Amino acid sequence: MMVDSKSSEEYLKTGIQGFDDLIVAGIPKGSQILISGGPGTMKTTFCMQLLVNAVKAGKSALYLTFEEPEKNLIRNMGSYGWNLPDLLKSKKLQILTHDPFKMARSVETLLAQARGELLIEINEAKNLLPEGIVPDFIVIDSLSAISAGFFGKEAGYRAYISQIFETFQKLGITSFMITETEHSTTKYSRSGVEEFLADAVFVFYNLKQGSQRINATEIIKIRGSDHKKKIVPFKALPSQGIVVYPTEELFIKDN
Repeated sequence: MMVDSKSSEEYLKTGIQGFDDLIVAGIPKGSQILISGGPGTMKTTFCMQLLVNAVKAGKSALYLTFEEPEKNLIRNMGSYGWNLPDLLKSKKLQILTHDPFKMARSVETLLAQARGELLIEINEAKNLLPEGIVPDFIVIDSLSAISAGFFGKEAGYRAYISQIFETFQKLGITSFMITETEHSTTKYSRSGVEEFLADAVFVFYNLKQGSQRINATEIIKIRGSDHKKKIVPFKALPSQGIVVYPTEELFIKDN
């Protein structure tokens, strides 16, 4: 993850081969990015890879998981040659596990204390961070798991998600928030509030082309930076990770 500070605003590069070619200037530092897609579309791999690149560039990174244990993440990423155990020992990369149902109960208690007003103390969102640490980059995996913790309590979920976006923005953290969706070319989050609040939306697909399935990605929007508007294929290669092919193009046929 590299930083370009030639202008008054800093822009970030993911360091993922081919992906950065899709963005003219880069990702504005401090952006909140929604990583949207169905199951098996490599969202977790993409996010872990960009955090690894950030750490190797001297930045601090935090992976917040609400569903997959740390040991499973390390095992599943093992074939890419990133040596996550050593990066975790350096403390530049941290993985923290949160219980979405316990967190939801805490938020609902605050809402009750506010007598129905959708106000949550900003410290509640800050509780996601290690004490005294503000990382440069954060991944949340996933907003869908957080939503499950608020099952039947949509107002609480919307209020909490809004506070997460606001808190990270105020702290200047660049965040990547994974959300799992059904196959769709028009809706990129479950409630709609996430894609509205996000500064950028990156979508990941598992497209059927003839008798094969092809992984692909598309940038829907980035505030503050121009980008290529097309769906391009990528592969996850052993001992390397995701490689994007920005000069190629794929098409989705809507049913």
